[in-house]
Amino acid sequence: MLWKTKGQRPWCFPSNKKTRGHDIMAAFRVLQGSPARLRLQVMLPDCAGEHFMDKEKNQNEKVGRIRRLNDRFRRSGIGGDILITPGIQSLGDEGLQKVAAKVAEFDQFDHDNDPHGEHDFGAFDHDGQRIFWKIDYYGPDLMSGSEDPSDPDATRRVLTIMLASEY
Repeated sequence: MLWKTKGQRPWCFPSNKKTRGHDIMAAFRVLQGSPARLRLQVMLPDCAGEHFMDKEKNQNEKVGRIRRLNDRFRRSGIGGDILITPGIQSLGDEGLQKVAAKVAEFDQFDHDNDPHGEHDFGAFDHDGQRIFWKIDYYGPDLMSGSEDPSDPDATRRVLTIMLASEY
């Protein structure tokens, strides 16, 4: 059945769980042989646009969830492992604590250092040295990349903190 309810465009057709998309053939069968057939051809781009907007909304929600998980991990260490390089280790305990605090408090994200909006990279200066940190996404076994970084059960995060000169 075609949608004709308030708030939805007419002649768009619903998706179903099996196809996860618009069931074009079912809509075509409904309209086939009727004067509305031409309307179907004209209206498909609008329906595809709605589907694209739904996918974009889902992607934005996924990125937002990744961002929140990364922020939580960076601030608390929950959900992954933290690695430091020899250069960071050479800063001593006090230097390491200051660097860790700067990583946890980092909030200077912009399009240059965070083009995907995931809060997975940062850079700052500490005692005249440039520091980089990066969060990578692995599967629970740490042997391969995560298939879905927005799923904390399927992802093990690894935060690496390094001197820029070690990159």
